[in-house]
Amino acid sequence: MKSYINEHILRFIACILLQIFLVSKFSIFGYAFGFIYILFLLKLPVSLSKPFLLLLAFITGFIIDIFSNSLGLHSASCLFMMLVRPFVLSFLMPRGGYDDDTKIDIQYMGFTWFFKYSIFIIFIHHSTLFFLEIFSFQNFWVTLLKILLSSFLTLFLIFSLHFIFKDTEYKKI
Repeated sequence: MKSYINEHILRFIACILLQIFLVSKFSIFGYAFGFIYILFLLKLPVSLSKPFLLLLAFITGFIIDIFSNSLGLHSASCLFMMLVRPFVLSFLMPRGGYDDDTKIDIQYMGFTWFFKYSIFIIFIHHSTLFFLEIFSFQNFWVTLLKILLSSFLTLFLIFSLHFIFKDTEYKKI
C-alpha cells in the first residue's frame, strides 16, 4: 500500500513538473494545448472518497493556476472533472463492478475501457476550462475547435506517457 501511495506522489510531482516546465510552453497554432497534469487525476483509484478526490483536484488545479497565472480556471476545471468522474465510472462500469483495489490503468482495465474513460474525462475538463476562459458562447465554434484539438493532443500525450512508462507489475484481469 505504501508503494502505491508513493507511486501517486511521484506521478503527481512528475505531471506537475512536466506541465509547468515543458508542455505549457507549447501550443499547436494557438488552438491545441496539452494538459498532461490531468493524468494524475485520471489514474486516481476508484476507492478514494469524494472529498479527498476534490481536495486533490483543487490542489492540482491550484498549483497549475499559480504557474500559469490563470486565476482559478484549472482549479475549477479539475474540481468539475472530479465531480463528474463517478458518473463516468458508473457509465463505464464492468459487469462485476469495481473492486476496492481497482487501478485505473491501461494494463489493468484494458485499452478500450481506458480510452473511453480518458476521452470522457478529458473532454469534460477541456470544455469547462475553455468555456470558463472565454465566459460566453460568442465564439462557440472557435472554442469547440480548441476543445477538440486540445483533447486529442492531451489524449495523445497521456497515451504516449503511458506507453513510455508502462507498469509491468500487474496484468489485465
